[in-house]
Amino acid sequence: MKYAPLVLLLSLFLLAGCIQQQAEEATPQPETSTLEEEPHEEAGEAHEEATIVSEGVPSVTVVLKNFEFSPSNIDVEEGQIIEFKNEEGVHTVTISEAGHDEPLIDIELSSADSVLVKFNEAGSFDLKCRYHPNMVGKIVAL
Repeated sequence: MKYAPLVLLLSLFLLAGCIQQQAEEATPQPETSTLEEEPHEEAGEAHEEATIVSEGVPSVTVVLKNFEFSPSNIDVEEGQIIEFKNEEGVHTVTISEAGHDEPLIDIELSSADSVLVKFNEAGSFDLKCRYHPNMVGKIVAL
């Protein structure tokens, strides 16, 4: 019986470790930026009309806040870059040619994330957030 306190202490230590491991497994891990999770939308791939670029000077910055794109109607010259900057929540920047369902760009942005999109061809494009149906806009590349 002289080892009983030691066995009890060791058992409690092991039990605490198991409980902590279960808690860590049950705790949701923070998501990594989706900018790297969607390689099919990286610069130069998928669609030529609009592409995600890793650098460049934006001619317009569109802020995603209060469940809206601001500004929501954007005119750019062919070859110019738009920066989409999310200031709260989680939204998508989903861009498709006007009247088409297939997105050219579809990327999720967490709060404080941003993405640069270059418009390589003239055209009219629909802008929306897949998560918030009332969050829409229009882009015209001249």
